Amino acid sequence: MSQNVICLEVPYEMREEAKKNKCFFSPETKKWTCKMKDDDSQDRKDFISKYQQVYLDVSYDEKDEVKAKGAKWDSNTKTWYTYIGNVDLQDYM
Repeated sequence: MSQNVICLEVPYEMREEAKKNKCFFSPETKKWTCKMKDDDSQDRKDFISKYQQVYLDVSYDEKDEVKAKGAKWDSNTKTWYTYIGNVDLQDYM
């Protein structure tokens, strides 16, 4: 059985749902992670898929707009990111 560790971008109001889906918050990295297994339930797979972290294609002029829509800045990669299910930022994915 294979396992993949996946980085998630879980909104604060969904933290309890993340815990129910066996996801863990790392205070060091300030990221949610979980191990996805082949035999996971469909509900868990759907949750993980929705909140999987995705980087955005954002110009400097658009930075204030994406920030207002919930995007966050990754200072290591110098890139804006959000979660796949953030419909407000679909145009930037």
